[in-house]
Amino acid sequence: MIGIEFERPNECNNFLNDLFENINLSNFKINISEDEIYYNNQNICFDKVYVKGKFKSNIYIVFLNLKIYPKNNTDYEIIKNYKDFEKSNCQLMILINDVNFVEIYFKNVNLKNAILNNLEKKGIKFNIKTISSDSRIIMSVL
Repeated sequence: MIGIEFERPNECNNFLNDLFENINLSNFKINISEDEIYYNNQNICFDKVYVKGKFKSNIYIVFLNLKIYPKNNTDYEIIKNYKDFEKSNCQLMILINDVNFVEIYFKNVNLKNAILNNLEKKGIKFNIKTISSDSRIIMSVL
């Protein structure tokens, strides 16, 4: 398994907090390379969404390319495809397209297990992605 894919509701919600519930994100660095996020009907930058280790509630994500790196990471590689992801220090990559469509790629087993557990607790059904089933060519949401 290289990752998962699923659909999420088209609404303002706490999706990122739900996804990372019981995960201490202060142990990691978060990098955003592409995003369109709304809070209180205003387009805001990601650094206004993620404050003090928590995501704001009731945000509306149109698209998002979020990468999680080890805390001591100093270089954010450009990740164009899955092979780049494999070679990078990136531990997890979340791609959200057109509000509803979510793909998560994993390298860190602890993050993977915690996120899968959180999704199952929320009753979110997902499809497993493998190298042979993954149709994504470019690791981008634009």
